[in-house]
Amino acid sequence: MLGVKEKFDVPAKLCPKSFDKNGYLVLSLSHVVGWMANQIEEKAKEVTNVTIDLFTGFSAHKVAIENERVVGVAVTENATSEDDYVYGKFTAFGDKGFISRDVVDHYKLRDCPQIWSVGVKEVWQVEENYEGKVWHTLGFPLLEGTFGGGFVYGMKDNKLTIGMVISLNSKDPNMNPQLKLQEYKKHPWIQKLLKGGKLLKYGAALLPEGGYYSLPKKFQVPGALLLGDALGVLDVKNLAGIDRGLECGYIAAEVMYDALLKNDTSDEALAPYQKRLEESFVVKDLYKNRYFRYAFIENDKLLREYLPDIAHSIDKSNAWIGGMKVFFKHPLGATKDGFRSLGLIEGKFDIGPISYQHDYKYIDPGFVAPKYDEPPYDKSTIYSRADAVFYSATKYHEGNQHIDEFNADVCVKCISTYEALNKTTPCVADCTAEVHRIDIVDEIKKHGMSLENCVHCRTCEMICPEVNLRVKPTEQGSGPNFSGL
Repeated sequence: MLGVKEKFDVPAKLCPKSFDKNGYLVLSLSHVVGWMANQIEEKAKEVTNVTIDLFTGFSAHKVAIENERVVGVAVTENATSEDDYVYGKFTAFGDKGFISRDVVDHYKLRDCPQIWSVGVKEVWQVEENYEGKVWHTLGFPLLEGTFGGGFVYGMKDNKLTIGMVISLNSKDPNMNPQLKLQEYKKHPWIQKLLKGGKLLKYGAALLPEGGYYSLPKKFQVPGALLLGDALGVLDVKNLAGIDRGLECGYIAAEVMYDALLKNDTSDEALAPYQKRLEESFVVKDLYKNRYFRYAFIENDKLLREYLPDIAHSIDKSNAWIGGMKVFFKHPLGATKDGFRSLGLIEGKFDIGPISYQHDYKYIDPGFVAPKYDEPPYDKSTIYSRADAVFYSATKYHEGNQHIDEFNADVCVKCISTYEALNKTTPCVADCTAEVHRIDIVDEIKKHGMSLENCVHCRTCEMICPEVNLRVKPTEQGSGPNFSGL
């Protein structure tokens, strides 16, 4: 747990079992996927009549639906001929909603909206060797009520991955995740880790947090299945998503394989997918932890009042005294809140189905974030958004137009609303790169975009108060280079 200047190491006996990662490996997912691709290609050489095609230079831009059946995807943005499509007997979607949302929306699969967090992280080359060490943090700089935390992973070759996961259902319209990461790095403990180091990479991506009640009603539709983030199987409480996504892939592959052996492409052929997934640890764990995120939404005092009190006590004395102060400050409330929230977090209570709102609906335009005195820090370790973009190695083809603004007048009105509150719009403030901006055109403040900077995280789309933006896949494999991140 982090105060503004000090840290408190939570005793191992008090840490949830989900935080015990002894014996696990610290891996770069981009490297793992590349390794898997090579394994698949080599294996295919050993099997007669099997060809594996990996189209890594293409994005899926549009879902192809014929007679209410998914038959494939378009691999160009403006598909006009058969050559612009890839067809298949079955299509599996595992994306973070870029096009899988069209499947969900078309078939009306999700009653409870998905809620999202954004992960922002950097990879550093440092002087000391921290290989195999993992820290997860709570507290500073998220002391205004936003759900989230920080992490530090020690990798080989004296590299450190430092990042934060921050929920997008924050009340703060100007939360700025990339800036929060810089504030995190200003903590004296992080500064010590970074001493003499240099930044290598930066990036950002969304994570689905809704859990069990945000799952679609059906995991498959005629001709297609939803996997991983498209389905929303991330278990926030257990800090586990990759293994859940892999399990979806294993089960989906087996179901599709069985169907192809029988030459059965009917709707019923994919039906075992949902049943088998619901019987697996993936959905069972989601059900057990179904109220984890809701507990912090139902009672925002946990993060808005109690956590800051404890964090500030860490700077003055220690967390134990902070906990006692919280209790004495709110003797009845803290006890009641603690019992209720802990029961929900641990799945001890059953309060029936719950529903979330879309992330942007949680925004309070008038929200005022608390201020604190910054600790001293090395300015060379802190990067502006514009500078951070360089370390994401973005590369786009000429004429790139991968973010739609549906109505320019709506943006003008939004800018005016937030300007009256001495704030900028959420899309400008919360962008993890340096994409969204406010331009003055004919003496009118309008929304503009520098799309060449985009790290393709979709944060702007999730927090746009007017639902006026959509982030699409990019052409020709354009975008950030997250290899090794």
